[in-house]
Amino acid sequence: MKKTIGYTIVSGLMIASLIVSCGEESQQHAKDAKTNIKEAVNASNKEVKEKTTAEWKNFKQDADSSIAVMEKRVQVLRVKAAKANAKDRERLNNDLNNAEMKLKKEKNILNQKYSEFESELKTFGDSLSIKNKVFQAEFKNDIKKLDTALNDLF
Repeated sequence: MKKTIGYTIVSGLMIASLIVSCGEESQQHAKDAKTNIKEAVNASNKEVKEKTTAEWKNFKQDADSSIAVMEKRVQVLRVKAAKANAKDRERLNNDLNNAEMKLKKEKNILNQKYSEFESELKTFGDSLSIKNKVFQAEFKNDIKKLDTALNDLF
């Protein structure tokens, strides 16, 4: 009977140590998995952030280039308007003034959005990328309309 009790106690201790060691190993695996997930999410966010930043910089360069081209076109059209007869000259100058004001407005909006982008980049999230894509589409549309309006002048 003493042997039976001894075997029971030894068996119980072995089972208890097995359970405890498995529990600790599982906890370590869970911690490792959480760490791996956090690292993957951080790496993914970093890639998305870099991609969004690169897209924004390309868009900004394209937009600045388009604005510069339009400003030159307005100057060329002003020279042509100066050569037109008095009635047409007044109308053309008014149209060119309106186009210039719209161009300045778009330029200010672009610079404002760029400043907002730079400040929001610090707290980067998925919404920033979406907001920028929407703004870029709207801005390109506005510039295209302004370009069409300039083409329609002459």
